[in-house]
Amino acid sequence: MSLFLASAGGLSADELGVMAPVLAAQVKVFFPCDRVDFFHFSDPGRDGIDGDVAAAISEVERRRVPFFDKLGGRLFLPIWHEEEMIAVAVIAGGDAFLVSRGDEIRLLAATRQMSAALHALRDDLRDPQTGLFNGAFYRRYLMALSPEADFTLGLVELAGGSHRDLLQILAQLKRSGATLDNYFKGRTPLCHLGSGVFAFFLPLMDDDKARKSARFMVSWLRREGMVRACLGLVCAGAGAEPHDVAKTAWETMKKARLRGSFAWAVAGRESAGDLFSPPPPPVMQRLRAMWRGPERFALVLFRVEGAAMGSPDLVFTLGAFSPREGCLVSVNRDEVYLFLADVDDPEVVREQAGLIQARLFEVEGLNVSAAAALYPCLDYNRGAIPVNCRKALLHAAFFLPRGLAVFDSVSLNISGDRYYAEGDLGFAVREYRCGLKLNPDSVKLLNSLGVALVEMGRRAGAREMFERAAVIAPDDFMAGYNLALLDISGGRREAAVTALRRCLEIEPENSEAMLQLASLLIAAGEFSQTVDLLAGGEHPLFGRGSGSERPEVRENLVRGVLYRYLAQAYKGQGLWREATRAVEKAVACNPASARAAALMGEIYLSAGEGLGAAMAVSRKAVVLDSASPEAWRALGRVLVAAGEDGEAETGLRQARRLAPADPEVCLLLAEVLERRGKAKDAEAMRLRAARLVDSPA
Repeated sequence: MSLFLASAGGLSADELGVMAPVLAAQVKVFFPCDRVDFFHFSDPGRDGIDGDVAAAISEVERRRVPFFDKLGGRLFLPIWHEEEMIAVAVIAGGDAFLVSRGDEIRLLAATRQMSAALHALRDDLRDPQTGLFNGAFYRRYLMALSPEADFTLGLVELAGGSHRDLLQILAQLKRSGATLDNYFKGRTPLCHLGSGVFAFFLPLMDDDKARKSARFMVSWLRREGMVRACLGLVCAGAGAEPHDVAKTAWETMKKARLRGSFAWAVAGRESAGDLFSPPPPPVMQRLRAMWRGPERFALVLFRVEGAAMGSPDLVFTLGAFSPREGCLVSVNRDEVYLFLADVDDPEVVREQAGLIQARLFEVEGLNVSAAAALYPCLDYNRGAIPVNCRKALLHAAFFLPRGLAVFDSVSLNISGDRYYAEGDLGFAVREYRCGLKLNPDSVKLLNSLGVALVEMGRRAGAREMFERAAVIAPDDFMAGYNLALLDISGGRREAAVTALRRCLEIEPENSEAMLQLASLLIAAGEFSQTVDLLAGGEHPLFGRGSGSERPEVRENLVRGVLYRYLAQAYKGQGLWREATRAVEKAVACNPASARAAALMGEIYLSAGEGLGAAMAVSRKAVVLDSASPEAWRALGRVLVAAGEDGEAETGLRQARRLAPADPEVCLLLAEVLERRGKAKDAEAMRLRAARLVDSPA
């Protein structure tokens, strides 16, 4: 069960598992010991525990008293919720093992006190706004976790809209929490620290995995409708000082905030701004002295990849292989600039750098990357050439172990992507535009620039880029897909449908295009076309995700939405048995989706599954996301059918406030108002619905 939905009753197996470090510290207050483990009676994994431990737990469950395992040196303590025994705490080491069988009564009383303290602590560590854990839990968990384990701490600042009304602000905070909980699905303790800042804990990740995870998470949050998502990650080793970890995470999130509305940062990872900074002043001083006279020159940056301990500085090794006319400037022991005066032919530079690389490998066994930049180049001044070498070095990294690249449009595409990935859109656009000056027909650069312009709200410029890309490469998927997204946002439905169908001809199993097209067909009432598009649930996408950094998350998200669209299509055709099967699969794939739960409530009602079942899932939809108009509409519809007109009017008015252009809500509300004797208001609602149908927003 999702932690976001946990009840206030007894500690659940999920809560006991995720809160274990914090609860263990509380147990140690009553029973000083070295180690605490928890076993919940409802945990399905209980069958796989060690036989001796299982036997001891069964003894506690049978006799309802603590059990001391003298042979194993462990004390088994019952955890109570009122009169129900719900779990067992197993403690090892410490003073607790001075007990004897004569202490059972005292121990039993102590377990009652301990159990009450555990439940009180659980309740105190909940955030009332979101239902998640709060800042106090965050601090306790960090203190308990740091000495024992490697972990990754993330802080993310979310905003889902601009609201002035207090109730809307609170609803948005709850929605933000539900969105994050839907992403993690109970895999992490998720905390709301206040003001839309959330914390989470993950296993330790290396730099590359942290970067990919951060990028995927921010992109996913954006697709879920957040208007701001700034994420900071810090990877902490065992024994890390909690205060330092928390401070670093906060500073990293602030760094992401400065980069843009959808940005991320990883602590200790070199940012694009750092990576593409000029060389140290002493190096720049020597380079300036060299390029002061020549009107044209080349600069080559050599870097040793995986240098062995004790190997000589590269500048000494390189001196034996560089051209006579070349001048070497050492940056550090593994990096050296080679200056070539009066050279402006990239092929000549490539040939000379390649020969040096080959000789260094043959004679010294060194894998050395080489990145060159020429002057003059576009509007770059001489001082920018060493930085262009850095950009080319990032380009050369694609060809390791002895990568070689000369600064060109591809280098600028790569550096632009680095800025874009960090949310620094202004610098990304600058890089892409410079790349197009070098290669005006680069489809990748045109698509990249268009996407960045869309995020900056410059849609006309973006359309120009995508259309240029489509003319140059008619079979390019991304150009067509990006144009389709622009058409969708601009209300050009027919053009978007045509573009998306063309995209699926190019890539039949692309989940993004499939989701967008299915959504458009559903909105237009093209239900049979939707069923055909999804092959009645037999399309390959129902069997897998689309290959992301989080495949298990991505798979359920894609399948869940596809099943929801299929259920909507069957509902529109009046095929209730098929609709019921599809919506149940949608909820199974994504139990925290308010839209899926709302649709299930409506389908259960129409399919005759019973008012009780329809009411239960509709109320759950509202709990999942109180800012969802679909959830309130579904609940209102079920309440109308149940004859609970007062509550139905309240729910439908909330749905109308959230979605004022929904004619279906207006008609339902008119029906309720008519039954409540408010004929004038009911007629106004019907007129409103008619206007919305005649001229949809």
